[in-house]
Amino acid sequence: MGEKLNILIVEDSAVCRSGIQRLMSSYGQCDIAKDGAEGVEAVEAILNDSKKSYDLICLDSIMPNMSGLEALVKIQAIETENGFPIGRGAKVIMMTGQDDHTTIMEYFHNGCDGYIVKPVRLPAILEKMQEFNLISE
Repeated sequence: MGEKLNILIVEDSAVCRSGIQRLMSSYGQCDIAKDGAEGVEAVEAILNDSKKSYDLICLDSIMPNMSGLEALVKIQAIETENGFPIGRGAKVIMMTGQDDHTTIMEYFHNGCDGYIVKPVRLPAILEKMQEFNLISE
């Protein structure tokens, strides 16, 4: 495996958050956020500190305070303002319990790169990471 990734996990469920962190920790540094607002703050912080964005953001769709979709829109705007237009910043995987076409299309329309229907399993995440060229097979 190559260089370690910078990963952000945005999930309001402590059980899901720690499970995903456990799955992803061998692939890189995993920062966590408990809701969309904390996720947006984490993206702002990494851009301010390192002038780099995350490599991967795993973003829950339904959270209190700020939904995943709202966070996605704000994250895309912040990255664009910092020189990372959509497609050049973090790869974003929406993690959702919703598997309806309209919702999924709204995520893609707003800049997500992929989605996984919960419960999140390592093979599904790895498949997306390979698709995004973040890891090799």
